[in-house]
Parts: sequence; C-alpha cells; structure tokens
Amino acid sequence: MALREIGDVDAATDWAKQASDFDDGHQARRAAEYWCDLLAAHRPDELLEARLQVFRRWPSSTTAGRLYRDAGAAWPDYRDEVMARLASHPRDVVLFAQLSLNDIPYAWALAHELGLDDDRTWSDLANAYEMIDPLAVLPVYSGLAERELAGPDARNYRSAARRLKKMRALAAGSPEAAAVDELIAELREKHRRRPRLQREFDRAGLP
Repeated sequence: MALREIGDVDAATDWAKQASDFDDGHQARRAAEYWCDLLAAHRPDELLEARLQVFRRWPSSTTAGRLYRDAGAAWPDYRDEVMARLASHPRDVVLFAQLSLNDIPYAWALAHELGLDDDRTWSDLANAYEMIDPLAVLPVYSGLAERELAGPDARNYRSAARRLKKMRALAAGSPEAAAVDELIAELREKHRRRPRLQREFDRAGLP
C-alpha cells in the first residue's frame, strides 16, 4: 500500500498480485481484492480477467458477486461457469442468486434443488420469498422453529415464538391456518416443562 501512496501504481499492482498468489489464506484474499481495486482504478481493461481469476481460485457468493458487478453486459459469457462452480456450495449459490442477481424465485428453486442446509440463509430467503408466495414458506419456517427449540437454549425461544407468530399471520384465512395452530399446540405439549418457552409463546399471542 505504501507503493501506491508514493505514486508507484504499477509496482503496487504487481506486489498485490504476487501477494495474492502466495497461498490460499486470508491475507492472500485481501491482497487479491486490493489487486482488483488497483486494476479498477488504473487498468480497467484488465479488471474482468482478474475478477475471473479470483473467482476461480476462491469461488463464493462474494467473488461471484464482484465478477457479476464488473462484467456488466458481458455477464452472459461467464454465467454458466459461475453457476456450475457454485453449485457445489449451496449456501453461496443461493446467496449469489438472491443478493447479486436479485432473482428471488431462482434462489428459492436453487435452495430446494441443491439441499440448502444453512438455517440463516433459509431464514433470509424465506423472508424475501414470502412476498411472492406466503404459503410456500410455511414449511421452511416450521423447520426453522422446530430446530430452534430442539435444545434447551432460552435465547432461541423468543425467535421461535416470533417465527410461529409470523406463520399464523401468513396462513390466516387459508387452509393452512389450522395446521399452523396444530404445530403450535404440538410444540407447547412437547416442551411443556420449559416455562420460559411457554411464557414467550404467551407473550407472542400464540394459542
């Protein structure tokens, strides 16, 4: 970085590239991003190839997102490779589809097709998808709530109660409403010896 500060951009760029090639650790990743930043500012014609190299080395939702952003109209030339490489990383490909492509239905389809097992990602995706199909997210929210209550961790009780309350609101007036209330009753019975959980359910206005 000192090289850049004294105006030797070419040397700084070469140093960043060499540092990114050193290993696969965190420092190398930071150097790779610094390399791309320098190219974006001083050698924009070389940026896209650098983004592709970085993505191929560290395929993730982040590196894919930066490649997508900088590819612009050329994105279709890279799409198949990016999606194929990310397919073995369900969390990353779902995050990329949701946050970079901004394609919620596609992210939803990928999550099911690839067996996404990251609860945080499922929760965020369902929160976005409920605007499209509120009933479709009910099984996802149900599974999340049940897993939150699987252990005696009181910190999860309020989150599960709020999730179940949301499920009731989404299902209101639909054929699924009764099933949601049945789930809540089952969870109350299953965890009847957890008074704090029962209080959180009461506080959320659950039946």
